[in-house]
Amino acid sequence: MIVVVIIGIVSTTLVPTFAQLNDEACESNLRANLRLVRGAIERYALEHHGAFPSAVGDGVNAANTYKSFLTQLTQYTDAEGRKSNRLDRTNFPYGPYLKAIPQAPLGPAKGDKRVNISNTGGGLEGFPNPKKGWRYDSSSGDFIFNFNGLSCDGVTNYDSW
Repeated sequence: MIVVVIIGIVSTTLVPTFAQLNDEACESNLRANLRLVRGAIERYALEHHGAFPSAVGDGVNAANTYKSFLTQLTQYTDAEGRKSNRLDRTNFPYGPYLKAIPQAPLGPAKGDKRVNISNTGGGLEGFPNPKKGWRYDSSSGDFIFNFNGLSCDGVTNYDSW
C-alpha cells in the first residue's frame, strides 16, 4: 500500500513537469520554423526586386494563392517570380529557398503545412481559418503561426511571435 501511495505522489509531481517540457520543445520547434520561413521570405524578396512570394503569380498559379507561395519558395524562379522545377541558372537563377513548408508543431492545426494567404498589408490578427497551420501576408511579407493560444509563459499569444 505504501508503494502505491509513493508511486501516486511521484506521478502527480512528475507528469506535469514532463508535459511542460514537451510544450517547451514544441515552442522551440515553432520558433525555429518561424525563423526558417521568414528568412526564406526575406531572401526571396531581396532577389525579386522587393516582391514577396505569392505577391505575383508563378506563371501557372494566380497571385496570393498557397500554390504560388509554395512553388516560389520551393522551386527555381526568375526575377519576375515565374517558377521552374529544373535547375536552369540562366533563365531561373534563384531559389529554391525551402524544401517544404514546415508542419505546425502544436495547436489545433498540429501537423498542417497549409498557409492562409492574404494581401491586406495590415495586421494578421483575426484568424479566418484556425485549422491552417500558418498565416502569411504577401504585401508585407509577414508570416506567423496561425494560433492565438497562450504560450508556456501564460502571457504571450503565439500569433505575436
